[in-house]
Amino acid sequence: MVLVTSTFRVANGMETAVRQAFLDRPHMADDAPGFLGMEVLVDHQDGSIFQLLTRWTEVGSFQRWHSGPLHKLAHRGIPQGLKLDSSHTAIRTFDVLPGEGGDAPIANVPELLARSWSLHWLRPRSTARLPPPTRRSNCCSRNPPAHSPGSPSGTG
Repeated sequence: MVLVTSTFRVANGMETAVRQAFLDRPHMADDAPGFLGMEVLVDHQDGSIFQLLTRWTEVGSFQRWHSGPLHKLAHRGIPQGLKLDSSHTAIRTFDVLPGEGGDAPIANVPELLARSWSLHWLRPRSTARLPPPTRRSNCCSRNPPAHSPGSPSGTG
């Protein structure tokens, strides 16, 4: 499995329009061969920074999607007039190493993000409720936050 990150910073105050564009995205990648899922993150400290995480079975699947006509078509919903900070724009590809038992922990990204206190998840792909945290997931149970999840200011 590979994880592809696309990071960008909105340079002209159109963060709300970009968020809405992701919420309204046409889901064209969803049926692409090798596509496993996508999450959109917004930085808590700088709301102009967006991070897209896409998961693919292998890098070739991503490369075919990224160079294909549907990728360009999927970007038609980008807000008109959007300007990005070119010094803060990058696409990176990562191999995902298997965790304990051979499973790739990143395959559970939606569960991780739903419980994360440092990342903001725009919208889950499913309306199904996530299961309660398990002990095997040590990513979120070591240092519980002093405030409730979803409340970055600590006001609960």
